[in-house]
Formats: sequence, C-alpha cells, structure tokens
Amino acid sequence: EVAFRRVAEIEPGNGQAWLNLGGMLRLCGRAEQALACYARAEAAGASGPELLDARAGALLDAGEPAQALAQALQLNRRHPEFVPGYG
Repeated sequence: EVAFRRVAEIEPGNGQAWLNLGGMLRLCGRAEQALACYARAEAAGASGPELLDARAGALLDAGEPAQALAQALQLNRRHPEFVPGYG
C-alpha cells in the first residue's frame, strides 16, 4: 500500500496510480477508501472498463448492492467485450 500511495502522491494526475491504490485498499478490506481513490482516478482522466469494474466491486464490498449492480450494468453497456481479469 505504501508504494502505491507514494506514486499517487508524487503523480496526483496519474489516474492509473489512483486505480492501483484503490485496488490495494480494496484488497485490504477498505472499500470506502478504495471508492475515494477511484473517484480520484476518474478525476485524473481514467475512464476504462477496469475503473468501472473496480468501482462495482468496491460498491458491493461497501454494502451498496444496488449501486454495484448499476455500475456493472453500465460497464456491460459501455464495454460488452470486457472480461474481468483479462483487461
């Protein structure tokens, strides 16, 4: 986590850095903090299917199943070819 956080601090405009940090926080069971990182990733220009997929998972982890489903459906509409885990 420390390394991912450091990269995001050094390069706050790097959407991938925020996406990576969010993923690490989610793995640590900190869904709310992961969601905040995903918002920073989006603000920094990240917009691909990986972001939508990560956000859907974090919303589910955070106890927001309706929002998670809405995010997953949006992912499917925008990127029907996306297979989680295969980028």
